[in-house]
Amino acid sequence: MKRIFKCLFAVVMSVICITSCNDKSAYEPPYANVERLSRITGVELPEYTVISDSLVWRNWMGDSESIMIIEFKEQPAEAFYASLDSMVVSDSQYWSTINNGASWWFHRSWGNGYPAPEGEDPKYDDYIEVEIPREGKTVKVTYGMW
Repeated sequence: MKRIFKCLFAVVMSVICITSCNDKSAYEPPYANVERLSRITGVELPEYTVISDSLVWRNWMGDSESIMIIEFKEQPAEAFYASLDSMVVSDSQYWSTINNGASWWFHRSWGNGYPAPEGEDPKYDDYIEVEIPREGKTVKVTYGMW
């Protein structure tokens, strides 16, 4: 009887694991929505397509980091880049330039006493970084929980 229970338990757990790990059809990265990412960054981003989204690491406490690569559907107009420059010059605490001005960088953390962006749940300890190059259409979005 004990042996049957162990075998049945192993089969059930295997089925649960296989179905939960392989069903990515309903998964959408949390920042795949252009309106949400624009609201958080404070900049109206051009339409984009998600190229990839992958988990980089996760620890036993639930902290994690993922990287999403997006590509603008069209090369942004100069007005878009001017809006990024104005965010940096306006003394924004979230926007800066990196790589000797070759890219714009947005970083924001919330939770643990830091205020959440409008529309985001303050009970979660999240962060997001967005790196937009001056040339090209490919953007790196790093996000996670801390």
